[in-house]
Amino acid sequence: MVEGIVDVGGTPTKHYMHDELVQQLEDAGFAVATVTRAEFPWSEVLDDLPQDLQTFHPWDWLAVAGK
Repeated sequence: MVEGIVDVGGTPTKHYMHDELVQQLEDAGFAVATVTRAEFPWSEVLDDLPQDLQTFHPWDWLAVAGK
C-alpha cells in the first residue's frame, strides 16, 4: 500500500484515514459536520468469504459536510 492506494479488483483505490478525509474535505471548502463508520456486507466486496472474516465486517467512512 503506497499512500493509502491499494489494488481492488484491478482498480487503484484510495483508502483514507479519518483525519486525512476531514482534511481533504476542508481543503476543498467543505465544513465537516460528522464522520462515522458505515458497515456493509462482505458480498459487496468478496465473492468467496474466507472463514476467518466471518466475525468482521467491511466498513468505510461516511462524511456529512456542506459548503
